[in-house]
Amino acid sequence: MANDIITICSQLGGKYIPITGKPMTHEEFTTLMLLGNQTSGMNPQQILGFACGLQKKYNVCIGGPDIIETQMENFMDNLGTLQKSGVDEHTRMELDLSRKRKILTILVDKVLSNNESRSTQ
Repeated sequence: MANDIITICSQLGGKYIPITGKPMTHEEFTTLMLLGNQTSGMNPQQILGFACGLQKKYNVCIGGPDIIETQMENFMDNLGTLQKSGVDEHTRMELDLSRKRKILTILVDKVLSNNESRSTQ
């Protein structure tokens, strides 16, 4: 099945991203695939399917062969739960931005009031 997906996406103009040997998370891999295939003529759903097929066949990113598929299913389940609960699209976007902001504040060095940076760890 993964071979079929890879073949179809390659025929549609899907591009492979360079593999550097550095361990990647599924988020990094799918982001690179989406960015690298913007001009391929494939829609985002097809690109994610391509990334999922590559992960299943070659285990490109950490987390096992089913990590991308599992994460997409979890995302759709969570999105469905929010929609059923009456949370509108604007609020969902704000929640996502808040989560990303929180991640960035953890990753970026803090600057003290005297302009000296210190580690966040």
